[in-house]
Amino acid sequence: MVKRLTFTVFFLIVLLTTSAGASIRKDIALTFPRNYADIILAEARVKDGMEAISLIKKSLILNPENPDAYFLLARKTAGNGGLKEDLLSVKYYLKGLYYTVCEIWHLMNISAVLLLSVFLAIVVSLTVFFIVRLSYTMPLIVHEITESPRKVLFLLLLIPSVFGFYFAFSALLFYSLISLKKRGHLIGLVLFLLMLLSLLTLRFFQSYIKAAFSAQTRSIISVNTGQSNASAIHILQGRNDDYSLFSYALALQKDRRLNEAREVYERLLKKMKDERILVNLASVNLLLGNLNEAESLIKQAIEKRPTVTAYYNMSIIQREKLDFEKGDEYFTKAINMDFDRVTLYRDLISGQSLPMPIIESLKKGELLSMVLSKSLQDFHLDKKTLLLIVYTLMLMILLYLRQKDSEIPIQCKKCGRVFCLKCERRLPWGDICMDCFKNLVTLEKTPEERIKTILRTYEYQQRRRRIITLLSFIIPGFALLISERFIRGMVILAGILFFLSMVFFMDYFYVNIHRSDYLYIKLLSLIMVVIIYTFGIFYIKKRIRKGWL
Repeated sequence: MVKRLTFTVFFLIVLLTTSAGASIRKDIALTFPRNYADIILAEARVKDGMEAISLIKKSLILNPENPDAYFLLARKTAGNGGLKEDLLSVKYYLKGLYYTVCEIWHLMNISAVLLLSVFLAIVVSLTVFFIVRLSYTMPLIVHEITESPRKVLFLLLLIPSVFGFYFAFSALLFYSLISLKKRGHLIGLVLFLLMLLSLLTLRFFQSYIKAAFSAQTRSIISVNTGQSNASAIHILQGRNDDYSLFSYALALQKDRRLNEAREVYERLLKKMKDERILVNLASVNLLLGNLNEAESLIKQAIEKRPTVTAYYNMSIIQREKLDFEKGDEYFTKAINMDFDRVTLYRDLISGQSLPMPIIESLKKGELLSMVLSKSLQDFHLDKKTLLLIVYTLMLMILLYLRQKDSEIPIQCKKCGRVFCLKCERRLPWGDICMDCFKNLVTLEKTPEERIKTILRTYEYQQRRRRIITLLSFIIPGFALLISERFIRGMVILAGILFFLSMVFFMDYFYVNIHRSDYLYIKLLSLIMVVIIYTFGIFYIKKRIRKGWL
């Protein structure tokens, strides 16, 4: 008897617990579909075969942009059959990679990472460029000032450096380009524009962070993606912009504060005519028992744009009015528009005694548009930035005028000696100094002197190639940076810095997502670093071996 009583009590407890759990899960699914999708996904992790795949697909209907679900689906599908299943697994894996970037929270985080990575790649690569080039151009500048003392005026360009980092950056960039002869002004234009782009990227990043991760934006996104209502109710109250008003009303509606939600929707309807406002306001009136008003609002919504939500909610209204024939007609239209969404929703609300209309929310594109518009509102150019733009324009004009100077110093390709046409008093011949010219072309030197010069030149070139080969392993693209083809070296260096920055900054931007979600992007970024670095080494070694560098 005791055993039977114990078993009965235990059975009732399990039954009640199971029922309560099912009820809670359905409430979560209706109010927070994203959170319920995570619950279903957790179940799928411990299942195998078709049962696991079915659960994952169910979670994807609730949250169709969840990259974790696609990766899990790829693992559960792979090896379950033949070639078809393996191809499906690859497809799911690629979708997971896509949504790792394009899901709303991932996209916002990855956008911040991209902005910072672009900024760092440009600034560091330009800094390395002018440090490397200055070691090459400083002897040329000194030689030029020695030959023409009035050119010491070039140093006056450093005076604006007192205004800040970017002014000094511009001046040093100018000095690194000052000895270029061919297309120097065009290359300078590109590099100065990149420098300004880095500054604008940094300014936009600051305004983007302020807009994208503010309490208001996070509340709007959370309530519209089915994550949380509490923050939206407290933070968005009293705000009058369209996105905040709609999200506040949506949060109130999900929290069953229907009269307050109706008041906000009606206020918003006076500002903008959107069918989703009509649908949600109709849903509120339906739950409040105002069936005629709900029907009128749904008809207006259908006239503007027929949607599965409008048809489904109209079917509920007609059934509440006991017009089952019209109810079935509208339900069929909803099924024909989106079978999966309607059937899943019906499954979730099974057992609910009250009519449960579908609620509309803001789409991903609108949320992103909101973030970008707020970012652009805060983005502005101050007087200092405008002064920097004028300063860089002046430097670009100086570089253009510089191209007309026929006495720009040159470093001899053979022995490394600095000379200019003014001190040599001869026409140029292959950018080599007078000694190397005499050794190659004339017979003024004795055979012994010529052999010594050739050996000295050979030792200089061999030593130079060993050094630049070694430094190219340490600084990617170094050999190209000191040559006339330095743009290619900049591309190699900036590419490596960009992908390394991506890996680094991903550890700091994971708002509302799991840090592990970035694992695949990190691996791909590191692979790109290895590919670019390896390509750069082989590219440089080939040109050094052929004597081009």
